Amino acid sequence: MILEVDMACVWEEGEWKVVVTSDGPYNGRYVSCSKAVRGSGVLLRGYVRHMDKIDADRRFCQLCTPDNRRSIDGFTKVFDPRRS
Repeated sequence: MILEVDMACVWEEGEWKVVVTSDGPYNGRYVSCSKAVRGSGVLLRGYVRHMDKIDADRRFCQLCTPDNRRSIDGFTKVFDPRRS
């Protein structure tokens, strides 16, 4: 299932990670995306799809396009305090 979701960067285990914040089946899942976009207070929006990857009991989903093609840059920055 492909859904458009909100995402936020969180500091965890010594690095910035991106997690889905929207309500729904992907809430709380981690998203693989460029490390260059990650940072304090960064908010993103994009399409994700199911991914079977589970790492240390953490579930992931994958960025994609609305027509279901994988896209690691398939997001829009909603807010980036580094650019304010």
